Amino acid sequence: MEMLWNLIWPITKDRPQRARIFKSELLEKGTFVHPLSPFLFWIPIILFGFYRQSQATDLSLLGWTLLVFSGVFVWTFAEYWIHRGPFHLDFYVKIKSPLVKRLIYIIHGNHHEDPADPWRGVMPIIPAVAYAILLYLLFSLFIPAIYLDGFMAAFLAGYLMYDGIHYYTHHGKPKNAIGKFLRRSHLIHHTHHDRRFGISQPFWDYVFRTH
Repeated sequence: MEMLWNLIWPITKDRPQRARIFKSELLEKGTFVHPLSPFLFWIPIILFGFYRQSQATDLSLLGWTLLVFSGVFVWTFAEYWIHRGPFHLDFYVKIKSPLVKRLIYIIHGNHHEDPADPWRGVMPIIPAVAYAILLYLLFSLFIPAIYLDGFMAAFLAGYLMYDGIHYYTHHGKPKNAIGKFLRRSHLIHHTHHDRRFGISQPFWDYVFRTH
């Protein structure tokens, strides 16, 4: 079993070790995620959400455009503030609690310690599902139920776009100007932790002057 595991998540001469998150081997292995996993898991859910929306309403092309744009746009705002807020809370607030410091390291600090780890470039499915459920409940307080499924599907599509772009900025070799810009922007963030929190887009960094 260990030999099979090492074939899937290899330790090579270029990567003789990786950032350690948990002492437990079982929990530690649970932090390794194949980069295709989010796409295989979330795309069917996103399509199902759009299907439910199509059954609930008879939206025009303009209506669909506005609904999808609003969901993706709200995701970009969430992406910026989740990254700037809880992921980098220790940069803005002097944290004394070892537990809080530990949580920040688990959810994001390990990525800054070892940003080139190809098996920690996307979020594990279980915490992503937990976040999605909480956000769905939050959105249900403000968005009419008749539009909620389509909005959430677009929001998740924005998240999936972010996950793919984030992985690509670390492990891809962009050829076009947009890809090169996003990669350079995110790598600047890894040097200057108080800058460039937008990963899939730079818009909110310019709005909040963290570009």
